[in-house]
Amino acid sequence: MLVKTTSAKFFVAAALAIMLAGCSSGPNMKEGEWELKTSMKMGGMAMPALVTKQCLTKKDIVPQDNKESDQCTLTEKKVKGDTVSWTMVCNPEGGGGKSESHGEITYNDTTMSGTVTMAVSGGPIKMDMTSEISGRWLGKCP
Repeated sequence: MLVKTTSAKFFVAAALAIMLAGCSSGPNMKEGEWELKTSMKMGGMAMPALVTKQCLTKKDIVPQDNKESDQCTLTEKKVKGDTVSWTMVCNPEGGGGKSESHGEITYNDTTMSGTVTMAVSGGPIKMDMTSEISGRWLGKCP
C-alpha cells in the first residue's frame, strides 16, 4: 500500500508542476525603465536611430511612442514564451493619415530586440516603414 500512496503523491506533484509551468506570468523581462533604440528605414533611406526611455511592465509590455499613445489603439497582442507580437492602429488628429503597425519583440531578462513594420495610408502621405528596435533595462521607473 505504501508503493501506491507514494506513486499517487508523485503523479499529483508531477501534474501540479506541469500545470504551473503552463501558467506563465509572461515573458522573461524585468519590469521598469527601459532605454529603447529604434532604427527606421523607409523608401531605401535609413533614418538616424532614435533613443527613448519608457517604463515597461508585463501588463504594458508593448513599447509605444508616448506622444501618440492617445491616438493609437492596440488591436491585438499575443505573448508566446518570451516573444510579444502586436498590431496597432493610429489615427492622428489633423488628418495625417492612418497607420497600421505590426511588431514582434523578444525579451531576454534585461535586453530585448525585434522589428516593427508600419504602413501609412489614407492621407497625403503613403509609405511603408520598417524599424529595428532594441532595448536594455535601466532600473526602476522614476
